[in-house]
Amino acid sequence: MYDHLVCVFGCLVALLCLLQVADATYCPPPPPMEHGRHNAGRQQLRVGYVVLYSCDAGYRQEGEGKITCAYSGNQRSAYWTGYLPKCRRKTQLAPAA
Repeated sequence: MYDHLVCVFGCLVALLCLLQVADATYCPPPPPMEHGRHNAGRQQLRVGYVVLYSCDAGYRQEGEGKITCAYSGNQRSAYWTGYLPKCRRKTQLAPAA
């Protein structure tokens, strides 16, 4: 009887751990970017997913333009790695006189 209870308890603990890791394999929604957009849509994004950013018309991109969903075993959570690019307004140069 005791061995059976230990096994049931151990299985429940293992199941809870698996559920916790399963929840942690999704990143939060990617951050928005002023004067730009990303390709992620509204889907849940798993660890390893790469989000690409681009700027609106009339803006130029500074930075790589991608972030990646990663997992931290220490914190048991998924997070975004990389840096958001910045979108800067393109300036028109006045014609030379």
